[in-house]
Amino acid sequence: MQINRNLPDIKMMTEVPRTLKEWWGNIRVAYGNEIMLHLGSLTDLLNVEANKSLITLMIEYWQPTMVTFQFTDFEITPTLEEISRIADLPLAGRVPLAPRTTSGIIFLQSLGLRVGQYLRRVDEGWVKLDYLFKRFSRRDSYDRCHQEFFISRVDWERLRAIVFVTAFLGIMIFP
Repeated sequence: MQINRNLPDIKMMTEVPRTLKEWWGNIRVAYGNEIMLHLGSLTDLLNVEANKSLITLMIEYWQPTMVTFQFTDFEITPTLEEISRIADLPLAGRVPLAPRTTSGIIFLQSLGLRVGQYLRRVDEGWVKLDYLFKRFSRRDSYDRCHQEFFISRVDWERLRAIVFVTAFLGIMIFP
């Protein structure tokens, strides 16, 4: 067996960001059921501790061109079906999520936010977790940041759960 020595420069998250855990704690009571409709048991990932040694070892067997882990006698290729079973998220009758290009500015505007010049890297598609956390995580976030929104409080309330889901997926599932 040949070990993959051309390893990509992989950045690994070894623990869940404190901000994401706090956000979940802030909105769980009010929006937990709605969020669970979207994420199912994926929210359990907030309690998982990564085994950095195991992940580092597994990276050596990753074949990026084949999108699989190759070992001496077999290979492991995670499929959407397997991930859906592990996460208890049924795929039947659903269209898989497909990436599409959306600018950071359009994303923020879809959340009812005015985009100011002070936001760096937004034009590159980057929106920081802390930025979203400050504006959507707490019940008083709208009141504290109301001048940054062009939507009503009612519309903001409707967006809170989906913004959390989007942040969770962007950090925990599709970094």
